[in-house]
Amino acid sequence: MPGDHHLTSYEPYQARQDLGIMADNLEIVLARLARMPTKADLMRGVLAAIFGSAALVILLEVLWRICL
Repeated sequence: MPGDHHLTSYEPYQARQDLGIMADNLEIVLARLARMPTKADLMRGVLAAIFGSAALVILLEVLWRICL
């Protein structure tokens, strides 16, 4: 029949190989996802930048007033 599709001996091997490649790629994606920073990490970075720049501005203001 023209609609029937019979697997050759190569096609199941190719399907297993493709499945193995997809599983490897999934492991790579999961490893990258595990290394991504969390919201808490991002918040700490932003707060450090805010407080660091505020401290720098205060220090410069104090130095400006002392030198003048």
